[in-house]
Amino acid sequence: MKKLLSTILSIIMIISCFSCVSFAENEIKIILNGTKLKMDQAPIIVEGRTLVPLRAIFEGLGAKVEWDDATKCATGTLDSTVVSLQINNTTAKVNGKDTILDVPAQIVNSRTLVPVRFISESLGCKVDWDDATKTVIIENNVKLDVFKEWNFNSGSFSNGTDYILGGAYSSSCVSVLDKYDANGSGKALVLAQRTAQSHRLKLKDVFTKADLGKTFTIEAKILTPDNSGEVLVGMYSDVNTQYAMVPLMSNTVTTTQNVWKNVKFTYTHTNEIITQLGFGQPTGVDVVKTIVVDDVKIYGDTSTGTSSEEKNENAPVLTDGRNMTFDNMTEFVHNKDFIAGGEQIVSAVVVSNEYDHTSKKGKSLKMGDIKISSNRVKVLNMLSDADMGKKFKISVWVLSPNCDTGVRMGIYSTTGTENAFSPVAVTSKAIKKGEWTQIVLPYEYTKQGLNQIGFDQNTKEIAKVLYFDDITVVEDTTIDENAIVGEDAIEISEDTVKFIGRTDKFKDGYPFNWSASGIEFKFTGKNAYVYVSKVSNENQNKYFGVFLDGSKEHKRLKITKKGWYKLFEEDLADKQHTVRFIRSSEGNNADDGIMLKYVKADNVKPTEAKVRKIEFIGDSYTSGYGNLELGGNKKTPENTDGCLSYAYIASQLLDADANIESASGAGATMNNTDSATKSIKNTMPLRIKNSTLVTSTMSETTPWDYSKFIPQIVVVFLGTNDYSGTPVKGSDPEYFKAGYKDFLLELRGYYPNATIIGCSKPSGCYQNEAKEVIESLNDKKIIHFTFTKFDSTGVNKHPYYTTDIEMAEELVAKINSIPGIWN
Repeated sequence: MKKLLSTILSIIMIISCFSCVSFAENEIKIILNGTKLKMDQAPIIVEGRTLVPLRAIFEGLGAKVEWDDATKCATGTLDSTVVSLQINNTTAKVNGKDTILDVPAQIVNSRTLVPVRFISESLGCKVDWDDATKTVIIENNVKLDVFKEWNFNSGSFSNGTDYILGGAYSSSCVSVLDKYDANGSGKALVLAQRTAQSHRLKLKDVFTKADLGKTFTIEAKILTPDNSGEVLVGMYSDVNTQYAMVPLMSNTVTTTQNVWKNVKFTYTHTNEIITQLGFGQPTGVDVVKTIVVDDVKIYGDTSTGTSSEEKNENAPVLTDGRNMTFDNMTEFVHNKDFIAGGEQIVSAVVVSNEYDHTSKKGKSLKMGDIKISSNRVKVLNMLSDADMGKKFKISVWVLSPNCDTGVRMGIYSTTGTENAFSPVAVTSKAIKKGEWTQIVLPYEYTKQGLNQIGFDQNTKEIAKVLYFDDITVVEDTTIDENAIVGEDAIEISEDTVKFIGRTDKFKDGYPFNWSASGIEFKFTGKNAYVYVSKVSNENQNKYFGVFLDGSKEHKRLKITKKGWYKLFEEDLADKQHTVRFIRSSEGNNADDGIMLKYVKADNVKPTEAKVRKIEFIGDSYTSGYGNLELGGNKKTPENTDGCLSYAYIASQLLDADANIESASGAGATMNNTDSATKSIKNTMPLRIKNSTLVTSTMSETTPWDYSKFIPQIVVVFLGTNDYSGTPVKGSDPEYFKAGYKDFLLELRGYYPNATIIGCSKPSGCYQNEAKEVIESLNDKKIIHFTFTKFDSTGVNKHPYYTTDIEMAEELVAKINSIPGIWN
């Protein structure tokens, strides 16, 4: 009988539990001012009331939240309103007055959950429930001032002045028409004839540097008259800057065909290069043929609101400025206080009272269930773009209670960006079992978005659990470059790396502006780093090719700012490796200079020089101009790869060290833009007298010492810019012949024993005149060669990279057919 009674009571308790708490089959969504509230714990329904994470709702509404661990009481303050709740207590307080709750605050899955309606209405918000979609809709009743507005009913609206277009979208498809209007009469902005998701329009001059730190509410009305789909509204930067094509943050709405859709979200302006508000579509969705935009309004508000930005701007509880002690924290929330990376288990990152460095009686951050060395925790909110240009000493105390290990601390960017996995600054330290050990990282904030402080391990023996405490960020203007790069940085020189191509040493490092120039070295371990010591234009991307262990294939690493760059996203096998790091994008742009100064890895040493040496002198054809894109008329760093030029490929097929000197627009006797002036400024015969390719903002150079690199073969591919530089193309062959002859004789003086190959394409480059000059020299080791494989399938009638490969193979066949050419 007792057994039966026990079974019945158990069943009743189970049924009772299921009647009280509902984990809905469909996700319960919280929409705050038009934006989905981000939470690390899903909302639940208890006795008909929706409960949400404490910190998410309070901070989402702009309230300051405090927690008293002794009384288990949470307090949220917004302006003059103070709301207090205690765990499992149905009596709450609003400005000191008791309010009875149907359901009290409670702890679920180690998270404090509170009634969303009570909190929201107590702080002056309107709350609605959409049962069909299981959505709580919260609207802030605060009246906001209109900051800027576009209703398109009057005035001009022109390309380049009021807006710019992206994704190769034509201005002929953009209009302001009275066919559509969200209010029944007037006009609206129409983006028609869209054939790609990338077709977008961006309103100009929306935000300025003066708006930094402010929070704005953005509203717009969207119509898709031809078909339903997804429309993106995002925050962009200007052309040729970091967020010109991919928004810093965005809000995507799903539309119904021919039904106006309201868009509303908030944005906190923290990045000064963001100036534009754009309309388009996310990638990977069906193309919406027509997007109509109307009633765009931006409301100004200096309070802290919820943001749909992927980066979390909410700060955790800090004490003593930028000193995170964890003692006053009850939770450390994923995507708000930290980001887990490298397959780290999120639930294993918690605030713990097991160990404490500060007072031995407080708390620390526990990182548990560690499986691999790349398991990583990145702490948010201790740095921001407002720190640009400042120097800091960043420190942390680390404890490994169970074994010796090595811990790395580095500076990372947010998820989905280039330094999400690869720190721009990094240091490491051995951690002895059971001893709190301090790690210090000097850091200069020179690159936007690098504001996450990350921790992982770098040893074979992996600690399964680590504790972190007293993370501090202290500004220190006395830090010099040696401190920033770290004690384990290795300065590049002929003793530490092999130089590929021409360069020379300067105060700030070694310039690598010639195509396919760079460094190569051996190292032992799982990864290697290079330190970019100077760039001449931080708004223009530069790319380097990274080759591993002799592979002919490479990955491209984007360089934008000064700092450390990790060469491999994923750690390698722990053994000896060889890495080649050479310039991929062309350096012959006005502001495209770059210098390297240090590497960081174990057992660094230069690779051996090859017996075979070859030098290439040319123009854009030798630089790989636009060779990653078929057709088109604009060369960019993104579509140009010198590591896939015929010159570099040929050198690899020949197993030869190569110096490649090339510059778009340059000729042997005049440049493409010289026209009738016949100016010889910056022609290739003058440029190759320098060790570096000079740009307008990086003028460091020295006279080249020709004894440093003595090639057996010199390949000259010039003539096209001489031909097109005259007012009537090809109208001055005699001028070209005289200058070309002088240049070949000058090369013969530099390299008395080399075979010199003067190359031409089939037409449009004084090819016959070049051949005539070479034959007139009566030098058996100066020969003419025509690239029969040359074609114009790439950008601006340049070769596509597949043609570069064919040209390289054709040239190599010619070289291999010449007996004794390497002798």
